[in-house]
Amino acid sequence: MRLDEIALADHTSRQHGLITRAQLLEVGASRARIDTLTTSGRFEILGNGVYRLRGCARSFEQSVAIGCLMTDGSACRATAGRLFGMRRLGHDPRIHILVHNDRRLSDRRYLIHRTRLIPPTHLLERDDGIRLTTQARTAADLVGEIGIERVESIVEQALDRQTATIEDFVEVARQLRKRGRRGIGLFDDMLSSREAWRRPVGSDYELRFAHALEGIGAPPPVRQHPIRLRGGAVVHPDLAWPEHRFVVEVNHSTWHGRAEQTHYDAWRYRELRIIGWAVEVVTDHDIDARLMPTARDIAALLRQRSSVSSTSTSDFRSAERRTA
Repeated sequence: MRLDEIALADHTSRQHGLITRAQLLEVGASRARIDTLTTSGRFEILGNGVYRLRGCARSFEQSVAIGCLMTDGSACRATAGRLFGMRRLGHDPRIHILVHNDRRLSDRRYLIHRTRLIPPTHLLERDDGIRLTTQARTAADLVGEIGIERVESIVEQALDRQTATIEDFVEVARQLRKRGRRGIGLFDDMLSSREAWRRPVGSDYELRFAHALEGIGAPPPVRQHPIRLRGGAVVHPDLAWPEHRFVVEVNHSTWHGRAEQTHYDAWRYRELRIIGWAVEVVTDHDIDARLMPTARDIAALLRQRSSVSSTSTSDFRSAERRTA
């Protein structure tokens, strides 16, 4: 059987310049030919039956693929999080690999995590040689490393992108809680307290600001509360206190700095005020540079708003019915 150069090129192009010994045999390379490919300098031996095409570009994905192929494991934790584009991971340059407990291997290039529980439903296979834990399993494994507040943001991000469902996270939490995993109780409790109907948080800034408000004793806001405007359109302000008809919008300069979005925001805020809602805007700069002072300012405005008499609240609702 002759070496299929097209199939060989296909493997290496998809797998970041990598190929395994088993794949070389599949494309027609004899054992002698494999030796020739390495001694001639075309490929270099990485170990455990994994080869790299000399001169190919190095990348984070290639390093992860090498770890997966050499250990027969799966990228996990911060490494899987980077592959998914998860936010608030912090800086962790290590390659985290998950393997089953019965695997006896040691490689200082990778941080090996062992577990007895790796159901097939907790793993994803990519065609570039990378196997990784699902978003739900990745989030659950990260709780003990980066904390429940950051993981909550990751969960909301996945829900907002529609790349995972709340049921995915709940099922993983249920399976891992039986094993008494570190931090899994907090993860399960966070999911259980989240209303299934609630729209996902659109940004990490929104979540951070809500936590800051709660941290200073302000009443917890309702996130993405639906409000029907005069013409029938329904808007979902970031944070709302419906009993006080008070909302806070958390605006990011990247999204709200564009002219079209600015015009829409101005119209939406005006419409909310017409039907009796107080609207306050907090920016990403407020949260990054002066989070707690801003939270205290909003809490003070909320207290002022809550002092509005029940008669005034009734008047707001009457005005809303008249303008509907």
